Amino acid sequence: MTATRDCYILVYVDGLLLLGQQQTVHNIFNQIQQHLLLRPTGTLHSGNTVSFLGRNITNRGDHFEISLSNDCIDKLPADNNMSTCNPAAAPGIASLKSTATAEHEQPLSTDEHAAFRKAVGKLQWMTYTRSDISYATKELARSLTAPTTADQQKLKHLLRYLQGTKQHKQIIRPTMQIPASATPDLNVYVDSDWAGCSATRRSTTGFVITLLGTTINYGSRTQATIALSSAEAELYATKALHLRNLLMELTNVKCQHQNPHRFLSRQEHGNKNRIITQGKTH
Repeated sequence: MTATRDCYILVYVDGLLLLGQQQTVHNIFNQIQQHLLLRPTGTLHSGNTVSFLGRNITNRGDHFEISLSNDCIDKLPADNNMSTCNPAAAPGIASLKSTATAEHEQPLSTDEHAAFRKAVGKLQWMTYTRSDISYATKELARSLTAPTTADQQKLKHLLRYLQGTKQHKQIIRPTMQIPASATPDLNVYVDSDWAGCSATRRSTTGFVITLLGTTINYGSRTQATIALSSAEAELYATKALHLRNLLMELTNVKCQHQNPHRFLSRQEHGNKNRIITQGKTH
């Protein structure tokens, strides 16, 4: 981000994505070229598409579309010998939970284990573009250290789902307009189950963050602390407010939230009970 906040630069290894006014971006690019060898690969004018980190970003004028490249979405099923598999209608993790039996819980071989870890790693990278596989991928990632044949079946089911949803895209389209002098609202929606994992009794947090009516962040996380009640699980879910501090550093957005009351009769501050106050987390 420049000092005047008129240009943002995303950097990953040797890939750069500059966002800002055309003249500002051009000037900064020329300044960097004086010190590094850079090659422009495209501009994101209306109707154009640029590729960045395996993602295709398309400017449609009133919105942006972010999709995975065909190489990424086709290679994963091919690496697992599922190029011609029948598509599935849903990720299927919840429905497969109850079908696992003792005979399906056999440990994978060394080669199968390596293939499982590789596939789940690629799925985790895809979740930043495909919100619909966030929960299913999170559940698979919990079994990376010791996956079983049941986990392998869940992975194959998810790959079948991807096979039938290759054309899914993430659309960023503001649905509201505000005056330039007004402060936009940052909406954070969080929820959680309670003791959703029968093995560890841990709960799962899901969150969606929107700005100007469009989704800018989302995720599904297994809570690190075992909640003793559904109310406690909901309290831990408020940790999804992490984006608040980031936006306050990048922009002049003012984010406010109510100070939650102390949970039940607990007065201590620690990993099991965090009291969120304005601007600080104790």
